[in-house]
Amino acid sequence: MIRGRKHADKIQRIRQDYDTRLNKVRLGMNEHVPKMPDDLFDKIISSFTNEMASAYPEVNQAYVYLSEYLDQPRDRLLLTSGADMAIQITLESFCEPNDMVLTCAPTFAMYKIHAQLLNCEFNEVYCDDCGNFDLQKLIDAMRQHPRILIIANPNGVTGYAFSVDELKILLTNAEKFGILVVLDETYADFAPIDATPLLNEFNNLVIIKSFSKNIGMAGLRIGYIVTTEYLSEIIEKFKPMMEINSLSVLAVKYICSDRNLIKNEVAKVINTRHTFAKALNNLGFGVIEKDGNFVLVNFGAKKEKIMEKLVDNNIEFKKLPIPLNNYIRFTIATDKIMQNVVKLISGIKE
Repeated sequence: MIRGRKHADKIQRIRQDYDTRLNKVRLGMNEHVPKMPDDLFDKIISSFTNEMASAYPEVNQAYVYLSEYLDQPRDRLLLTSGADMAIQITLESFCEPNDMVLTCAPTFAMYKIHAQLLNCEFNEVYCDDCGNFDLQKLIDAMRQHPRILIIANPNGVTGYAFSVDELKILLTNAEKFGILVVLDETYADFAPIDATPLLNEFNNLVIIKSFSKNIGMAGLRIGYIVTTEYLSEIIEKFKPMMEINSLSVLAVKYICSDRNLIKNEVAKVINTRHTFAKALNNLGFGVIEKDGNFVLVNFGAKKEKIMEKLVDNNIEFKKLPIPLNNYIRFTIATDKIMQNVVKLISGIKE
């Protein structure tokens, strides 16, 4: 009988359990809801030709646009099919079987999957009941000599973000143990942090970003890596032949042509996040609002009834794992959508 790799037998993967989510109010997966700006979409689609669809992607164009937009040398950048591929090829580039991968939890589930596929040990440092992480506990865990420390900063479950000064402390300690630090900055636009200047101080840093949360490109799968020239050269060996497709190349072009585009969209989300959190606080519910495009809400004794009402009204949400299992996570959409959610919840409370 033909067998797969033995260590992969224990890995459980879940297939999509839906045919479409486009008929729902999608507040469960932290996409940019409900859609990217119309003007941006129109520019991308009107420029896409049938010849582009037939030809292999001209990815170098996207590197030129991205390099100018980020003010980073081309040799520091790697485009990827979403942040997920960036995580995958980074771990593949540096991890040997039986190495340890360390992270803060709860977090993006694919960190563990990619580590397991490489036959690596996976260790987690958990947040407290308020979604905060202890810097010292993380530093102490480094004494187990993980090969890679991967952190979502801000965290995609709790919204907690380490400051730049705290990141310097982590990187300094990681250098002592020969640990590569991978910062998943998928949500960084929603936080007052920018770790890219640290690339000029530290040689053990890889930063992963994407255009999924901030501008509405989750369906186009556009991510990228920013790191040192030396580390980029290593990771590039593990990239696929074509990093992104031709439609995504156009998307990068138009995103990078307007420096205020993402800034303006993020500002709208943050303002709506504040308003939504305040409204639920005023209703007497416990709310955790940190740095992300989402908030966490503790509905207490009303939780089951509210979840049932949300499902009945075709509204997605995310139930969270321990130690935040009393909370529901809501992606922040437009003012109108979030006002409707508040109205629905308010009616249940009464």
